[in-house]
Parts: sequence; C-alpha cells; structure tokens
Amino acid sequence: MADHEVVRRALAFFGSHATVSASAEVPDQPAEAVLRCAEWEAVPAGWRAAATTAVTIRRSSAAAFNLHGLRGHVDGADVVVCQDTTTALRLRDGVRSADLYLGSASFVQLVEFVRDIVLKAAERTGAVQVHAACAARDGKAVAIVGAKGAGKSTMLLDLVGRHGFRLVSGDKILVERTDEGLTVRGWPDFPHLGVGTIVGHPALAAEVAALGHDLDAAEPQRKLLLDPEVLERAFGLTYQPGAVPLSAVVLPEVARGGAGELSVLAHPDLDEVMRHVERTADNRWMSWHAFRTSVPADVSGRAEAAVRAGLARLDWWRSTGRAPYPGADKLVSA
Repeated sequence: MADHEVVRRALAFFGSHATVSASAEVPDQPAEAVLRCAEWEAVPAGWRAAATTAVTIRRSSAAAFNLHGLRGHVDGADVVVCQDTTTALRLRDGVRSADLYLGSASFVQLVEFVRDIVLKAAERTGAVQVHAACAARDGKAVAIVGAKGAGKSTMLLDLVGRHGFRLVSGDKILVERTDEGLTVRGWPDFPHLGVGTIVGHPALAAEVAALGHDLDAAEPQRKLLLDPEVLERAFGLTYQPGAVPLSAVVLPEVARGGAGELSVLAHPDLDEVMRHVERTADNRWMSWHAFRTSVPADVSGRAEAAVRAGLARLDWWRSTGRAPYPGADKLVSA
C-alpha cells in the first residue's frame, strides 16, 4: 500500500533520518516491525463491534497530537479503532507484525505509532533519549539542552540558518556510549517554534506568513506547530542522518536578554542534561499497547550511567541573550 497518500507522507517524513522501506524486505537487516496497511473503509465490522473501551493514545499541548480511540479484543489480538483519525490497528503481543487500516486523517497516528516502535527499539540497544535540540558540522554534533522556553530552538536555528550547521533534531536525540565516546542520532519531528524565534529569520517568517499565520511581534512567546518542510524551504535545510560524534553541549538562557553571547562553562552541568532524559517506561502515553514494551529500569539505568560519564568529557558552553550568536563556529572547532 505504498501508493497511499498517508504512507507516502510518512515515508518522506522518516526518510530525513532513517532508512525506510515500503516492503518487508530490508537488505541485510531484520525488520523491527512489519506494518501491513489497508484502506480505512475496509476495517472489519467485527473490530468496530468489539472496540468499546476508551483509550488515550497521546495527549499533548498541541491539539493535532491528541489521539484517542476505542479498544477491544478480537481473535487473540488487541484492536484499536480511532474514528477521529480514520485509523484502526490490530496488535498481537510478541509478534513483529501489525495490521493497520489507514484513512486520509491517519498521518499523525501512523507517525506516532512508528515513533513508539523506534524509540523502544533504540532503548534496547543502549541509547538514551534526551529532550534536546541538536545540530552538526564538520563531523561533530552539538546538543542544545534546557527546559521549555530556555532558547533551544533559538540557538538551533541560529546554527542552521547562519553558521552552516546541518540539523540533527529539533526536539529529541538518542545518545549512545561507544568505545570512542558519545554518538548522537536525531529523530524527525514537527517544529514547534515561538513567534519571536521565527521573526528573527526573515526567510522563515516569509514561509510561515505565506501559510496564513499572524506573526504578531507582540506575542513572541506564542508557539506555532509547523510542517518540517517549512524549515527545509526557508533554509535550504539539509538533515544529518545516522550517528554523529557528540563533541559539545550548549545550555541556553535566552531569558537573560541582551545581545547573543557564547561563553565556556568551566564545569559540566551533568545534572542539567540528565534532568531531560526521557524513558518510554515513564511515559504513560507509550504504554497504551503491549506490541512493543520498554526496557526494565536496571537496563535503562546502566545506559544512562554510561552516557553521564561520557558527557563529562565534552566541551560545555552557555548561550545567553537573543540570536544571532557571534562566533558559534567555535562550538565545533576544538
């Protein structure tokens, strides 16, 4: 069903960061999961009759990501029917294949289901998920870590838009310890950017305004949820696929105001980064099914300890004030 519009969009969405296939045959690599897709109109009547228990698949501050459905049990498998997103799924515990029925509104539902599978698989290989932005240049990656509103997106877009960095991820990174140090991988996401950040980049502001958004500078903290293609068009953006050596961490403090400035941190703030570690086992919205389960706490704990030790060996920086940040090239020059 690779010709389905929703499947095509999903393949393009994940294609910036991953090798994707429209068939079950992936050369030299067993599939983590095989998703058999059919049209929404063909959902078996028995599924609709059995699905009577309300289930929340995801709840978000962005309305587009609020996903709900009805769950039931048919022939030894869980079925979930989501009328709002014209999506239905059949999932069997311990089986690597799932059946999906997709309609015109299934895109976010499909993206979230694949995201769930991939993040749990990454945890099993020792990766640690961190809520952070990341960019790379000259074969080195820079992680930008901080609380909501700290200025992660402001710093990220400055690196991408003004300093020739490639985008690794705008929201989530997977960090893993190797014999050589830490590596980082990105994950595709939907940019959720503040108006103040957007208007600081004229090409991006023009793209966003052309979509009909009101960029009122009096509301700089108001955030807009954008399609990734908006960034690609505005910056001629190229993504950095695969694993990249992580060489530096930036802790942004945009709230300090004033002109943008970068300064070296004399001592790594390891706790600040570890505060932004995310575990699928702790996310109640990632436990609505048993198709893929999270790793036990002792497994994730060992991986996090290894990453914490690796972080102490990196270069650490503080960014303050608003973009632009002069001299950002030095983040990867050491």
